[in-house]
Amino acid sequence: YRLRNSSEIHYPEVGAFTRRKVLLILALLGAILAWLLFHQQVNHWLAVRLLLHSHSPSGDYFDQVVRQSNDPIGLLKRCWATGRVTQRELVAAFLKDQAIAKPPWLARADPLLLEAARDADASVRELALGALAQERSPWLFECAEAQLADADPQLRLLGLQYLRDADSSRAVPVVMRLLDDPDLRLVAGAEVALARWSGQDYGARLRMAIAPVGENRNIDPGDVETIRRAV
Repeated sequence: YRLRNSSEIHYPEVGAFTRRKVLLILALLGAILAWLLFHQQVNHWLAVRLLLHSHSPSGDYFDQVVRQSNDPIGLLKRCWATGRVTQRELVAAFLKDQAIAKPPWLARADPLLLEAARDADASVRELALGALAQERSPWLFECAEAQLADADPQLRLLGLQYLRDADSSRAVPVVMRLLDDPDLRLVAGAEVALARWSGQDYGARLRMAIAPVGENRNIDPGDVETIRRAV
């Protein structure tokens, strides 16, 4: 019966099967070609996404991703915009390192460094001021002076550190204001800087304003008196 009715059996057309096979092979080849052409871009896109969403990326990974970017400034701005302290520290540290090599795009980083110099985190400010100093930026003086208005004496000391190397004609009037600072370390630091600029020794030394380590953590009253006389 099957033999007699074999004419009713439908076999797949060889031509249609071959076309389907060829299309599948072409699609596979196209996928392989696309991977060969664009896998670096895809990998970089994934790396950037991971960097932006990570809460504690490593410095080496950060440097690698930024260096591979076609637009380092754009990527640094995106990392800064996350608002995370770790990313902002990495941005400022990267710019500080690049200030030595001076790549062509570094001039476009000044607005980012100026914002970093005003950041709420002290470590970010310190890195930003270091980058501006390495770059010999004309904005360094204003950024260092701005630190003197901070409530944190450590940040005021940071500002004084960079003002010491500034032009005395600009720095003297600013540093003189520190003679009235409530923190004796700022007072002594200002006196030492003014002594160097004026060529006159007023008798104050930085060590006099530093409390000793140990049980007795009070500054020697004689040293305090020496600093007051110098003022």
